[in-house]
Amino acid sequence: MSVYRNILKHSSLYALVIIASRLSSVLLLPVYTRHLSPGDYGLLELLELTSFAFTSLIGAQLSRALLYYYFQAGDDPSRDTVVTTAWAGATLLGVAGAGIAWASAERLSALVFQTTEYASYFRLSLSALMFTLPQETAFSYLRAANRSQAFVVGQLGRLALNIALSIYFLTVAHLGAVSILWSNLVSSLATVIALSLYCLRPMRFSFNIGTFWQLARYGAPLGVGGLGTLFIHFGDRFFLNRNSSLDDVGVYSLAYKFGMMVSYLQIPFNTYWTAQMFDVAKRPGGDQVYARVGTYYMVAVIGISVVLSVTALPVIQVLTTPAFYRAAELVPLLVAAYVVRSLGDYFRNAMLIENKSAGSARITVAGALIALAAYWFLIPRFRLWGAASATALTYVAMAWLSYIGAQRIRAYPFETGRLWRLGLCGGTAIALPLIGNPQSLAASVVWALASSTTFILLLWGCRFFDADEIRSMRRLAIEARERLTAAFSN
Repeated sequence: MSVYRNILKHSSLYALVIIASRLSSVLLLPVYTRHLSPGDYGLLELLELTSFAFTSLIGAQLSRALLYYYFQAGDDPSRDTVVTTAWAGATLLGVAGAGIAWASAERLSALVFQTTEYASYFRLSLSALMFTLPQETAFSYLRAANRSQAFVVGQLGRLALNIALSIYFLTVAHLGAVSILWSNLVSSLATVIALSLYCLRPMRFSFNIGTFWQLARYGAPLGVGGLGTLFIHFGDRFFLNRNSSLDDVGVYSLAYKFGMMVSYLQIPFNTYWTAQMFDVAKRPGGDQVYARVGTYYMVAVIGISVVLSVTALPVIQVLTTPAFYRAAELVPLLVAAYVVRSLGDYFRNAMLIENKSAGSARITVAGALIALAAYWFLIPRFRLWGAASATALTYVAMAWLSYIGAQRIRAYPFETGRLWRLGLCGGTAIALPLIGNPQSLAASVVWALASSTTFILLLWGCRFFDADEIRSMRRLAIEARERLTAAFSN
């Protein structure tokens, strides 16, 4: 099976996890909103952000380092050593992190909430590190071994248990916000036990201190980079709150969700590709395959982005009140920013393939500094548009730094001409509703359909796809139609 077919096959499986997760969030909303106050939501969000920062620093990103060294290992015993060392190291770091959290819980509570009242919440939330770190390592092993079905079963099992426990603790035990913390802790414990038995039992357990230090050196810079990413994502809200109003923060947050949806829709692809790219790059012609996959990836990303941009106004008109309608004006710029971010991430992945994780982290930290300067300069002057522009500027700068930095390490033959054509086609399609300026819901829907169609026609008209690609697409369409016909006939 070709690389491209593998991407479609396994990404489709990984998409089940994303669909189930998002669907469950919507279906559980009535339960959560009846048993949790807005203050509880705020508390849980800040606890989650603190936990993410703690995990990035303590966990040393061993799960991502495992992906690199798994494919560097020459035989199965060596791979077993990498996996078991990463798992044991993650467990030790998780226990150490939980111990630090218990000791510093009161200080963390005072720092985040200006009171020590929530120290027990921090202890419970961060105790989950003992289980989440080895759990992430086990899931990374399943990705590296290309066991997508086992990965999906494990993720869905954890999600189902988490949902059941959350409902029980909220509606029966009436524990309030702590219900979510307990459900996360228990479901993580159960998942790591099940994954450890499934993944590690066939292996010969070995903890190699040298391998552990290699994993830690590769992963630690990515942890620091994760903090930079966190600031880029959420720093603009802080500046908006200080320089504008909570109404503007609410409108901007709604618009930003459309940009974030680009990232959510990329997760199935990234789950597969960021594990298998290490193996693909080592094969004969791997450079060309890596570059071509990047082109196809951006076709999907920009196609999704066109749909998100041009449907933003009708979606917002249907789901919200007039006070939120102006969020639609910001969506095209924020979605475009996330398209550029996707391209920069793909360029930067080449650094991870070449064991240059520190270079990737430096670019992320540089991006955080650029974002800080842009937020400080633009938001007080232009408010909502300043925040959106600062986000776009940050990701453009990071994409440029990523391309230059990655090419210096290994000159992948990226199809820059096709990427420019793709960007121009997408930009033209997104601009159509802005020119038409639809006001009513019906007009917005018509313009959205026209823009999406225009994008496809522009790609076809500029001969973006070559003859082999057109034949492959026709073959895939025929196969899909035959499978659907067979499924319905049975």
